[in-house]
Parts: sequence; C-alpha cells; structure tokens
Amino acid sequence: GGMGNQQSLGRDADELSAQTQYKREDIEKYYEQFMRKYTTGFMTKDEFIQENIKIQGGTPEFWNELFSAFDTDASGRIEFKEFIIGLSMLTGGTTADKLKWVFQHLYDTDKNGVLDKAEVTAMFESLNNVSEALYGSSVAASPEHLFEILDADKDGSVTLDEFINACEHNGTIQNAFKESMLMTMQVDTTDPSLDTFGHQVAGHKGKASMLKDGHTILKPLAETEFIFYEHLKKQPEQVQRYFPRFYGRKSMHDTASDDTSHYIVLEDLTVGLERPCICDLKIGQRGHDKSANTKKVLQQKALCTVTTSNSLGFRMCGMRTWNKPTQTYTVRDKMWGSKLTKKTMRAALVQFANNGDGLRLGLIDAWLVRLHDIRAWFQEQTTFNFYSSSILLVYDAAAPSGECVDVRLVDFAHTDIYHGKDSRDDNYLNGLNTLIHILETIHKRATAPRQGVYENESRISCLAKFGQPMGMFGAKWTDSEFRDALPPLEGWHVERSSQTDDNGWEYGFKLVGRLIRWQPKPSVKTMVRRRRWVA
Repeated sequence: GGMGNQQSLGRDADELSAQTQYKREDIEKYYEQFMRKYTTGFMTKDEFIQENIKIQGGTPEFWNELFSAFDTDASGRIEFKEFIIGLSMLTGGTTADKLKWVFQHLYDTDKNGVLDKAEVTAMFESLNNVSEALYGSSVAASPEHLFEILDADKDGSVTLDEFINACEHNGTIQNAFKESMLMTMQVDTTDPSLDTFGHQVAGHKGKASMLKDGHTILKPLAETEFIFYEHLKKQPEQVQRYFPRFYGRKSMHDTASDDTSHYIVLEDLTVGLERPCICDLKIGQRGHDKSANTKKVLQQKALCTVTTSNSLGFRMCGMRTWNKPTQTYTVRDKMWGSKLTKKTMRAALVQFANNGDGLRLGLIDAWLVRLHDIRAWFQEQTTFNFYSSSILLVYDAAAPSGECVDVRLVDFAHTDIYHGKDSRDDNYLNGLNTLIHILETIHKRATAPRQGVYENESRISCLAKFGQPMGMFGAKWTDSEFRDALPPLEGWHVERSSQTDDNGWEYGFKLVGRLIRWQPKPSVKTMVRRRRWVA
C-alpha cells in the first residue's frame, strides 16, 4: 500500500496531520527526510530494527515487536504514512500503556520490573545524545540526575509507576524518545576516504561506479535490485550463497554539492584474495525486462544480436586475469568481449583460466560443480526472471588451482518478480546450459589423450639404422655425413626411437621431423600425408 514514490505529499499531508499530533509543515519536512534516505518509499523490517538499535540500543525482539505495530498492512515494510502514524501513537500523548510498553521492552533490560542505576544510565546515554543534538539541552544533567528525577521515593530503583509519573511531568524524556525514532531518517554524510572499487570488470564507471567500504562494496541503488535482494532473504541458505551477501542500503549526503547518493551494500567477493581474477558473463539472449521502455528494448535487442548473446545465450562483459610471467593484470573490457564470436568464446574462457603457465583445470572443475548447483535451482525456481544479469567467475591466481574459487550471480536491476505465477526463466537457463557445455568441452579437451603431429622437411627418410644402407641412397654413411644431411637442429623433434647421435638426434625406423601441433588422439593409429605424419 502507501504512497509509492511521489515527491510531495499533497493532500495526504492534511490527512496525516489530522490523524497525528504533528503540524502539516513538520510532516512535509519528515516526508522529505524519509524519502531522501529511503528512496524506494519504504523502510524494510531489517532497516527499522538495525537503525533503531544503532541509535537507541534495545534488543532485536523489542524493535521487531514495534515493527509489527507500525506495519499496519502487514506488508513486511513500513511506508512513510505507517511510520508517522506509528510514531504518533507511540510517542504522542502520555497514555500509561504506551509508556509501560517502552519501560518493559526498551529500558528494563533484565526484566525484573524495576530500573536500576545501570539501566537508567543506558537510557540516559541513548536519549541524551539525541536531546542535545536536537534541542541543545539534555534530558538531565547526568545519569545520576536522571535517576533522581525518576526515583521519586528514593528507594534506589525506579518502578513502572515512577517512570510513568516522571514522563507525564517531564516532556523531555518522551520527546527525546520520539526524536530518536526520527533519527532513523538521518542520512550519513559522505566519507571522503571511500575508494572506487578497483576490481570492477564491467558495469558503469564515473559517478555511477561502485565504492569500496571495508569488506563491503557500495553499489549505486536501483530500486528493482534492492527489492530483489529483500526477496532473496526468503530463499534457503544454499541458494543465497550463490549471491553476494546483502547488508541493506546506505545513503550518503555530500555537503559540498548538497547531493545525496544511495547505495546497496554488498559483500566484496575479492576480500581475502591475493590476486583476484574476475570474469563477468552476462546471461540470456534477451536483455530487457518487462518494464523496459522502447529505447531500452531496441538498444538491448541490438546489443544481444551483434554479440554472442544471440548465438550462445551469454556474452562476456569483461575480465581481469593475472599474468604470472609478466606479473601484471591482463584486462579485457566490454568492447573486447562484444567482439567475441561463437568460435572464439571458448578460447577467451581458456585465456581467463590460464595465468601464463598453463590451463588451471582445477578451476574449471570447481566452477562446474557450482554451475550445476545453480542450474538445478533455475530448473526449479519460477519466482524470478533475470535480464541483463551476470555470472561472475572468480578465483585467486595466487592460490593452488581449484582453491579460492567462486561463482556468484550479480546485477539484478532488471529482474521480474512473479508471485504465485509459474514462470521458468528459460532465457537464463539456455545461456547457463551453453556456458556449462563450453566449460565441459574445455575440460574434456584438456584431459583427452593427445598425440603430436610432425612435419618432415628433410629429403632424408632414415629408414634404416645408422650404418645400414639408407633406403633411397643405398649407400653406407659415416657419422658426419649422416649429420650433415639432417635438417637444422632448431625446433625439430621426433618421436622417441631406438638411438640418438651425438647431437641428440634420433634415428632408426622413424622419421625425423618437427612437432607442429598437438591434437586429440583419433582411433586410427597413424595418418601419413605429404611428408607430415602423426606419431
């Protein structure tokens, strides 16, 4: 329910003013604050609980109970209207039952029915910060002073009646509580120490790029993506582990430009990796969701047609991989990825899994295990349809092959969420199947038995052992004559044979030749073609 995402309240402000004890202009001001922080027009249950604990303490159970009281339409989120009405009911007037509720749930932490000095000190600290920030005056001069105000009969503890009495005579305590609740709408000011995230391989750059904050990443907020992550919480843990951990959202106000930026807070998948390598694969033949406008639809259709999205059901949006010999990162961008074809995609994935010292087969194994799991979920799930969403293949080049490997699904700004309607995401599944097939092919080819293809440029075929007549020449040869007749040594090899001369050249019933390539072993034993042969 609620008012959605409108920028001003209009008539609703008068209505809310009538239902609460707040003036219209206060409500307008609160609304502006609320929308500045919660751009989607609502707070989630987790946000309500975490923000309040951060400001006032108390237990998750208490704020959870309070949340249910605020969330009148039981939607699992609190819209501005519900927030203001709930706040008004909770802090407006001084009905004894409300104060009793706050006393029992928020302040009496050991639940023994009275407040001792420690509990009053905790209450003082949470209320005082707020009161000073807002009114420039404190709830009381000190925790001791507050205890004196509350403990009317001076018996060293504060009963419920004493608490209610004091609150009815002393507006500051209740006001401070109300203002503490309102502080959940404050936006943090920008932290200039935040860096742009360096391992981003695709996606938007510049103002819309991701920021790194400790072990998390701040990604510019897209409402659909935020709502998707909220839904994801209801999925079983074994499904959630294929997505980055989601820590809610964060708004930051830049005082210099008076701009507020909004982010979702996600786990940084590169934490703990010494040489993180990441490949971003955008999955699906179709890149637009059902809400896309015509321009977006055309743009996405064009992109998907000219790239491998069309032929393979996915395309590479970028990768960075560590190159051991040069000790540098090789970075491939979106442009590079869009030029890959059905034929070259396999080579690109091989390049990603190779740090310049051979293909890391352990990686392919580990990715396949995870991708099979993800595929099993997609074959079952009918809630989400993903468009322009990516699979990240991640590994640490510094770790042994097959360790520190990850596969995660990211980017959900274009996700359709269906409730109770069966809608299998075949667009995604097809791309996922091709990706699995390609990785399986790489694996199969790398582990198949191989044979060398040799090329013989010499006129000499050493058909007899050294010292015997040399076939077509029909004469005995000396050691040096034999060697002089051989092709130059560089780059030439031959299949193992019975004997070698001083220079390591092999001769006997074999041909002398240079290895030109490896190929999978066919069932036929040998293939001889114009002075080329397979050994």
